[in-house]
Amino acid sequence: MDRVLVSVAQNDNNDPILGAFLEFLARDIAKNPQCLEPVSTNLLSRVQSLLGDVDVSLDEPLADEDE
Repeated sequence: MDRVLVSVAQNDNNDPILGAFLEFLARDIAKNPQCLEPVSTNLLSRVQSLLGDVDVSLDEPLADEDE
């Protein structure tokens, strides 16, 4: 059986709603691991085709209008 590791990054700007949602997901995954499904190759291909050549930098801050 595959295992899922869930960890929470420590951040001083925690969003209480997001934190509660992530805790809910972690509890649900722990209680119901049989409900997890891998992402299909068809869905992955579709997402990649929609993104095209979009460059994403996870290290750059969002623009003010994207916050």
